[in-house]
Amino acid sequence: TEGKVLLVDGKLDLVPYHEISGGTTRDGETVFGSSEYQYLKSVDSSKDKKSPDYMEVVEIPVSQAGEVKIRERDSAGYVTELSSGKNLLEGESFAVGMGLKSANFSLQKKGDVYVLRVRGSGHGAGFSQFGGNEMAKGGSSAEEILKKYFPAMKLENL
Repeated sequence: TEGKVLLVDGKLDLVPYHEISGGTTRDGETVFGSSEYQYLKSVDSSKDKKSPDYMEVVEIPVSQAGEVKIRERDSAGYVTELSSGKNLLEGESFAVGMGLKSANFSLQKKGDVYVLRVRGSGHGAGFSQFGGNEMAKGGSSAEEILKKYFPAMKLENL
């Protein structure tokens, strides 16, 4: 792709990437909270499930997290809102604060700990490095990979 750029309506814009999706990438408008990023579409990235780092099980003491419940998820399965007592928490902030690789997780209380099954690594928007690499190993060109992960963008010559 030397000498080429990805454009939205003829302009340069954000081209995010992450290590491993939860199996589907996330919609940019949801992740970044603005219609400015609606060109970042959710796409299938199920090859990410082949990664040895796709899922991680984490235990967090209830005493550290408080009484937590998942309230909302986005279309790709990432937690967008949790409650802790009377407080609402944003999913990404909770994940970062608890040292999780991703906000795509399930939450189960077992005694005095929460068991979280965390899928993927990173925010999940845009290009999945693992998924793109798997496509390349399967013979897909760089252009095909970029078209898959950024379907609303155009690859243009500089």
